[in-house]
Amino acid sequence: VLADQLAEAPLPGMEPLCLDLPDASMMYIEESIEWQVHFDGSFTFHGSGAGVVLITPT
Repeated sequence: VLADQLAEAPLPGMEPLCLDLPDASMMYIEESIEWQVHFDGSFTFHGSGAGVVLITPT
């Protein structure tokens, strides 16, 4: 598993994340209605456009 490999042998120059929060309070966002995203399956390394459709929640 990639996560296990990176944990055992991190990349050079990588530093651990500092998770110390300045105060004890935290904010969160409640889960909302999900958007749908549809792709046309296009794939290229040359920068051509891909068809994407976003459908808003109703």
